[in-house]
Amino acid sequence: MAREIAWTSQAQEDYRAVVSYLLDTFGDEVAEKYTDRLFNVLNSIAAMPQMGRQHPQLSAIRQVIMKPYTVICYLVLPDQLKIVNLLDSRSEQNR
Repeated sequence: MAREIAWTSQAQEDYRAVVSYLLDTFGDEVAEKYTDRLFNVLNSIAAMPQMGRQHPQLSAIRQVIMKPYTVICYLVLPDQLKIVNLLDSRSEQNR
């Protein structure tokens, strides 16, 4: 059974920033496609939470890359998938 998906305030802020950028730069269609893809990936993770790799420094955090540039960081809790943040894989600090 899939876990409930919950977001930290940082993850919500990250999501709003990405969508705002996509809306301003590329328009509604691209922002909507991004949102659809993100929620499809999140639903897959909720159903199979071990699919992500462990973060190299924080073993409790798992990561899934949503191509091309979004790294979804999350915690697997007994009945919940906690989205910690959404990172840009092009950023040097995320390598």
